[in-house]
Amino acid sequence: MTGWSATLGPHRGLSSLPSSSPYSPQTSTSPMAEEAPLTLKALKCKLQLSRQASLADFKVEIDTLRQDLSGDIEALRTETITNSQKLRREFEDEIGKLRRDHTDIAAEQAAMAKSLNDALERIAELDRWNDLQSREMKRLHEKCTDLESRSRRQNLRIIRVPEGAEGASATRFMADFFTEVLGPENFTSPVIIDRAHRSLASKPKSERILGISKGKGRLFYRDTPVHIFPDLPAEVGKLRAAFNPVKAKLRAAKVEYSLFFPAVLSVNFNGVRHKFNTPESAAEFYHAEIAPRT
Repeated sequence: MTGWSATLGPHRGLSSLPSSSPYSPQTSTSPMAEEAPLTLKALKCKLQLSRQASLADFKVEIDTLRQDLSGDIEALRTETITNSQKLRREFEDEIGKLRRDHTDIAAEQAAMAKSLNDALERIAELDRWNDLQSREMKRLHEKCTDLESRSRRQNLRIIRVPEGAEGASATRFMADFFTEVLGPENFTSPVIIDRAHRSLASKPKSERILGISKGKGRLFYRDTPVHIFPDLPAEVGKLRAAFNPVKAKLRAAKVEYSLFFPAVLSVNFNGVRHKFNTPESAAEFYHAEIAPRT
């Protein structure tokens, strides 16, 4: 390349030099000496220097950006760590609070469970005591009913007697009443009437009077129909009245029966006597044994 030069035209990317440019081939009118034309080597050197300068600038800028990014990343990392630690402390506080609440609830639940178990035990004990007292009350009630019934076994109840017929002495009136209604031939001695419902007779007169009244059928006192019933407690009366439906069926079937004190139904069927303490058992016997044969 020694000994010849070249100029770059517009097709190489450089604009045409003006006539006054030192690189123009025209003769300069300036008093300064004419400069030598730009060679390819010089252009390459210039481009290389420019590229190196640009690379240096890029490197400086990249280093600056790297430092800025490193600073930002470090700040973000520090902030993240700080926030994470703060959140962790908050979570630990909340978890600690939840654990304390759970401990308190567990303790309260255990206390409630103990109280509930104690209450259940007391309720079970009260149930046992109530069952015992119920059985005892039932026994005492039955005993009182039996005692009341026995104390009133000689009492009689007469209904439909005209008001004022007893006069001044109800005791004397009742003695005469039984003699007149049932007939003097049925009494070998005067009827003893005790206002306190106590009798010194060896055999209760009430049973004899009831037997006579049943044998006579309908009873009249001075043309007024009267009825004589045993004076029983209401409880015994209910127990005996419960057998009425079965008694009606036995009468229709012409089966002999008796109702003993306080409420025991005795049925004589086919030569065998059967006793029933409840109307249900008597009705069951009637439907199973008597009804199919009548």
